[in-house]
Amino acid sequence: MARSLDGVVGAHQGLRLASALGAKGADASVLDDGKAPLAAMHRAVSGTVAGDSLDGARSDASAKHTQAADGKVPHLTDPVVLMAARAGLAQVSGEHMQYTAGETVHWSSGRDQNLAVMGALRVHTGQGLGIVAGLQQGGADSGLDLISATGDVQVQAQHDILRVQAQKDITMGSAKTSVEYAAPKRIRIATAAGASIVLEGGNITVTAPGRIDVKTGNKQFAGPDQMSYALPVFVQSAPEPMKLALRLQDMPGAHGIAPEGETWRIVKVPAGLTVVQSGGRINPQVFDSSEWSEVLSEGKTPASGELGLTEAQQYSVHSEVMANPGRVWLISGLTAQAMTPARWTTTSEQATSERILDALNFARKGSELDTAHADWLSEHALADGSAQGMETLKPKTKA
Repeated sequence: MARSLDGVVGAHQGLRLASALGAKGADASVLDDGKAPLAAMHRAVSGTVAGDSLDGARSDASAKHTQAADGKVPHLTDPVVLMAARAGLAQVSGEHMQYTAGETVHWSSGRDQNLAVMGALRVHTGQGLGIVAGLQQGGADSGLDLISATGDVQVQAQHDILRVQAQKDITMGSAKTSVEYAAPKRIRIATAAGASIVLEGGNITVTAPGRIDVKTGNKQFAGPDQMSYALPVFVQSAPEPMKLALRLQDMPGAHGIAPEGETWRIVKVPAGLTVVQSGGRINPQVFDSSEWSEVLSEGKTPASGELGLTEAQQYSVHSEVMANPGRVWLISGLTAQAMTPARWTTTSEQATSERILDALNFARKGSELDTAHADWLSEHALADGSAQGMETLKPKTKA
């Protein structure tokens, strides 16, 4: 059965079974240099030895004799442990149960195999993980189901390509919110006939060997604009070289004042702690030292506001940030900032001084704004000037 299924898996370009092919090498195992682990184990439990002579039995076992003959009795050809039962076999442990092998562990059943857990089921591999379904017959009850009744489903290729392919349709939909596609360089949607839509840089290119139809009840062309999109950040075992220049001050820009003498700490919080609550509020537990898993670095803020981390401290902090996204925080007074690396779909045209100032909440000159943006800012300025409790601090703004 294992050899049969393994051959079909190979035809479907899946990961082959080392227990059927060979673990130590092709058709080789620790038990037998000339057979794969399953074949070697099958031969070991199929042995027969002389039943009337101890020396003859030892000779047959050493020669790995497996032929049935008069005067022969069943006996293992190698020092293995065999457990067998005609009806069933149960193993029960009040606490833990562990299966460990120096070469391979192979699980197989003639029909179904079920794993049921009340907590979490984790599968960790040092190389690859292969799952192939529907090898013998297809139908409504065959295939592969990945369902999360509650919570997210994450599929990531952290250091290489993620491919989603199907012989027929691929359907993607959202029952309540949106479906988003983002890439730092290029997105291309194309058909075999040659029609395509390409999003690259700040351009959209529509190509069609035939006709392009635009059907709409209203057409409106606004002025150009740009917007960055946050791309996923994956855990990295070896962080990229980076110099951390950390500075604490009360506001962005050259006129910010550093909280001189205030204690700062770079800490790691537990993985299960919900740091950012609904509405964007930071969980007060972030400031509770009893909730911290580890203090990576700490000190007093100098007059310059610059946190002088040594190269060793920078590497340590950077490694923790890359290995634990969202769990490393810089805390100073009543301020907490997540030290999370971010990659954006920002082009070189967007990395201008105006864009950077805009990201730091600096408003542009009103004379440089188009009418739509000027009206939008005017509404917010009027609302800001009328905010409750602020009348005594500043006059109302007239836009």
